Amino acid sequence: EESGRHAELSQILQKKAEIVDDPLEKKRAYHRSAELEETVLGRLDEAIAVQHKALDVDGEDLDTLDALIRLYLAGSKWRELLEMYARKVDLVPSADDKKRIYYQIGAVYERELRSVERAIDTYRKVLEIDPDDITALGRLDVLYTVAESWQELLTVLVHEAELSTSPDDAIAFQFRVGEVYEKRLSDVAHALEIYREILLRDATHAPTLGALETDRKSTRLNSSHRT
Repeated sequence: EESGRHAELSQILQKKAEIVDDPLEKKRAYHRSAELEETVLGRLDEAIAVQHKALDVDGEDLDTLDALIRLYLAGSKWRELLEMYARKVDLVPSADDKKRIYYQIGAVYERELRSVERAIDTYRKVLEIDPDDITALGRLDVLYTVAESWQELLTVLVHEAELSTSPDDAIAFQFRVGEVYEKRLSDVAHALEIYREILLRDATHAPTLGALETDRKSTRLNSSHRT
């Protein structure tokens, strides 16, 4: 009986929204109805439908978009969620807000839809806003490795090395650059250049010393085979 009264009230609010002329009053009525549908009646699909009516009144209302984002997240409706994020990112004024939304879009593509290509495109949009964004560079580091996009990965690794505030971290990124040249691009000469640069900065860097020793052994082995 109680739920019946709430359902009736929700319908009344929607009727009110259809009748009143003031857009603000329309949105308020739809929002109150959607809140009843979501939090009292537990009808997420109905809440989504009502919020879309509010969005039809004002397609740039951030409160309505945030409500739909929350509802689509709750229902794991990823495609619809991405559509709301795309609308919101065009509306928010600050670069930081835009970046945060792109992080969320990238996470959906990466974790939920398993679309490496779309995730890469999204994090690159962050770099268009802020070329030094560490979070986006970190995700691209992972995604380019998964995609085996070695040239693109090199660009990211070099940038990460340049941005590192810790000398040890910078060397670690530089060493990975050398590894990509050696193991993925078969460019041993370029890899050796990188390794030598590292040893000029840290003559005791164990991974680099190990890589050079492996290269020397390989060279000796190849020479013995030729003879």
